[in-house]
Amino acid sequence: MNYQNKKEKSAITEEELLPLLSFPFLPETIQKGMLSNLVIQQEKNHYFFSYQKEKIPFQLFSDFPIQRVDKAFLQKKETANQNNFRLVKIFCSLNLPNSTLVMGSSDINDLYPLISYQDKIIDYQSNLVMNKRDYEKLFHLNIKSQLDRVDVYQIFITMKKLNDLKNPYKYFLNWEKIKKDLSKNHRFKYLSQKYDEYGVHYNNEALLGEYCDSMFLSEEDGICKYRNLRTALDNFTMHTKTLENQTIKYKIEEPELKTIEFAMISDILDSEEEKNILQSKERYSMCHSNAYKMAIEFFATEPKAVYVVAGMIEENELDKFFHSWVEVKYKNKTIVVDYNHNLIMEKNIYYKIYGAIPLEKTTLQELLTNFEWIEEKFGLPCSDFLLNYFSKEIVRDLQKNIFLLEKRRSSHE
Repeated sequence: MNYQNKKEKSAITEEELLPLLSFPFLPETIQKGMLSNLVIQQEKNHYFFSYQKEKIPFQLFSDFPIQRVDKAFLQKKETANQNNFRLVKIFCSLNLPNSTLVMGSSDINDLYPLISYQDKIIDYQSNLVMNKRDYEKLFHLNIKSQLDRVDVYQIFITMKKLNDLKNPYKYFLNWEKIKKDLSKNHRFKYLSQKYDEYGVHYNNEALLGEYCDSMFLSEEDGICKYRNLRTALDNFTMHTKTLENQTIKYKIEEPELKTIEFAMISDILDSEEEKNILQSKERYSMCHSNAYKMAIEFFATEPKAVYVVAGMIEENELDKFFHSWVEVKYKNKTIVVDYNHNLIMEKNIYYKIYGAIPLEKTTLQELLTNFEWIEEKFGLPCSDFLLNYFSKEIVRDLQKNIFLLEKRRSSHE
């Protein structure tokens, strides 16, 4: 589809645009000084750029609730330009209403990404947020492609499968053609099918898919409050020699949290294979199935007392990852067992360090019952992710419609 802007260009010059393009990157003291002239003015939460007897409203993207790393990049024009691709990651994280990722060209750049949402445009390289109509008028925007979050998710998955993460622009510009060509290959069946193997509509993969919470993240995105502490714990639990069937309390110091006590899952397991996995990078995958497995392995005799918790943990001030862990009462305290980090720790401390947010808590007994209903009674495939987060809702729906389901099943026998 051609998104060419057919409006005639106005006579605005580069010199006339200079106050608007330079203002977002000036020190605050100089910005305040500029507000007294007639070109840039401020009223409440908006600035205004005077052009041809119009007052064109705009905001600074750096004033929005974005990550500190992006605020730092947006302080200077050079670093904003160098990290212009950050806007794609922000598009994946912010979930703005009615938003699309736009690839465009204009008077200020040959090719660059923008976010369009509602009637606004976010321009990272210029640190500007403007009404779309005003932006098109000032910069003569030529929209070359538009992608929604599902498109961007599919592009990310495809780039990972092809091991081609360095040049996303070619996918953004030509996605419909690339998608059509790749969908003929069995490896890329998700591009042409409506549902995955668990019955989840592919349009929901951008919300619930394997990489939905980590699209286009970079090293800068791992900056959270207790990053150094998390790294120290991960290094310790990965490289400290495990003991034979003993639960040892280890201690680590942190200025705010003081002395933190914890134990390692690998110390109390019999299997050498499991110990080796827990002390390697292999432990960092499949947390949802491993939480379920830990609950059964350690607490099968007390299925009502142990909970599998499906939640999120903080990656930075904007992003959170889906994550599952186990919680159990022990000596009047709630203890967290986290396979991904080879960690046993008091719940309150764990929640502080990892910014943990529980979304669903299910006893092991109820989880086993739900699994029996979904997979064994009705033969419906259910991923560990769906089981941990949505099994209660799935079972409720099955119970409401049990008559129709059994009638349909009997008609096929």
